[in-house]
Amino acid sequence: MVAMTLVSLLGLGLLLGFAYIVLVSANKEGGALKITGQVLAVIIALLAITVFIYGASAGNKMKHRMGGMSCPMMGGMMQGNMMKGKKMDKMMQGKGGSKMMPDAGKCMPKK
Repeated sequence: MVAMTLVSLLGLGLLLGFAYIVLVSANKEGGALKITGQVLAVIIALLAITVFIYGASAGNKMKHRMGGMSCPMMGGMMQGNMMKGKKMDKMMQGKGGSKMMPDAGKCMPKK
């Protein structure tokens, strides 16, 4: 998660730096080119800030999603509660009322 934040901050810094260079270059010009450059610099800066905020909020949502496994079978395996024996056979043949693999019995050979 820290790496995502650092990458977001790096992108923010690069885009804001580019906006600053555009602004400085635009201020050296005159007339319509100056105004166009200033508007472009503001748009780039707003885009950079928006992308950073979106990335931070998406990263925060992802962190909360990763907290609990979304797949109950995988969560059980991760906690060492793997199904064994008849219970596993029953699930793999689709007889256990499995919501995860309702069609498993169609593709698994019958014993």
